[in-house]
Amino acid sequence: MKTRLDLPDDLLALAAAKHLTDCYLLARAVTRGGKFATFDQRIDPAWVRGGHQALLLIQP
Repeated sequence: MKTRLDLPDDLLALAAAKHLTDCYLLARAVTRGGKFATFDQRIDPAWVRGGHQALLLIQP
């Protein structure tokens, strides 16, 4: 079964290539109805539609 990830139309809008994995994992969490938990405060939930609900920022 194929699922479509809701990634931004223009991935070049990401600040750097190092954020591509974070964007992908956030999109997977949205698609699966889960949470993406991270310590990384630099992740922008606006990268993916629904990202605000799926992103869980852990405070160190």
